Amino acid sequence: MTRSPAVLFAVSLLLPAPALAGPDAGEAEADAFTRAYADSCLSEVSDLEALRAEQDEDDLLRPEVAAPFLGGQEGDAWRLESEAGRFVLALPDGDTFCAVHARRADVEHAHEAFVRLISEAPDPIEAREVSDDTREVPGRGPTRTVSWEWAVPEAPLKQLFTLSLAPADDDGRGQLMGSAALVSADDD
Repeated sequence: MTRSPAVLFAVSLLLPAPALAGPDAGEAEADAFTRAYADSCLSEVSDLEALRAEQDEDDLLRPEVAAPFLGGQEGDAWRLESEAGRFVLALPDGDTFCAVHARRADVEHAHEAFVRLISEAPDPIEAREVSDDTREVPGRGPTRTVSWEWAVPEAPLKQLFTLSLAPADDDGRGQLMGSAALVSADDD
């Protein structure tokens, strides 16, 4: 099967940084992923236009490279790099959804970090887990999805935070996508 240059380039953006080559590499990638997610989607979900404006144009991915990260929607995606890994920030058009993608990170460590981050909301926001399930995704295998919401009683919107964990290899590292969305409080 032949891969397009755009897909190969997109995948290369997510290869682990060369400095990561030890047994703790997956945990370091998971921690870096969690920081990238917290600094972008979590902290800016209520003002995604400000997040979009903060991004460096030099890190903007070409549309054909960004497309897989946008899930078929129009929008933009940027490279996010750290010493521990390379990630992609995806912002589909509109002001309600944000995602950070990681190619490889320790999935259990990432799950634990996500729950620690999301399970405690600042007052008066109430945090609650809304789902934790695994389903078969064609071409990827069993994928675990964990979702939490933050809501203020009687507010018209709530924040939905989701972590998708694709199957891990023998080293415990798999693909991750963390997303944040503003949804109607009536969506239950």
